[in-house]
Amino acid sequence: MIKKIFMILVWITFGVVSTLGIQKYQSYKIETSNMCFYEREDIFGYTGQNVFDAVNCYRKQQGLEPFIMDDDLCVNLGQRYFDYLADPKTAHAGFDKWADEKFKEGFKTVSENVELNQPSLKGAIDGWNGSPGHHLTLIDTEQKYACTYVAQGYALLVIGSKENEN
Repeated sequence: MIKKIFMILVWITFGVVSTLGIQKYQSYKIETSNMCFYEREDIFGYTGQNVFDAVNCYRKQQGLEPFIMDDDLCVNLGQRYFDYLADPKTAHAGFDKWADEKFKEGFKTVSENVELNQPSLKGAIDGWNGSPGHHLTLIDTEQKYACTYVAQGYALLVIGSKENEN
């Protein structure tokens, strides 16, 4: 009889608590349909393609067109990493020389974002989002071409516009 009364009390208490919305353990469904893949599950040991995809996903969230991967921007992009290694105190070391080459190749503008010593993709993208100047590169609407490069925690995004475009 005592066991039966106890079961009834537990059932009544649980029913009242549930009705009041005071359940100790509630499960919340996180809406992920408009989240970028790197926001749902961070990627360590990421690649340049991961960075490119993450940047374009972020741009889509902002209602912007994706960047177009451009082979001309990608030429010698790995050299930018070695420029950094030669002068590690300057994140954008060698950019002016590299940019001058791109201008000779027909680019009207070029910009770059560099993230240093970042082991995760989310960390790299969040780092750029947290910096006003770097964020402007992510949301730039005048420059529509891009390329990315990654090596040992060094993430690089370059974007540009070409002379022969409107």
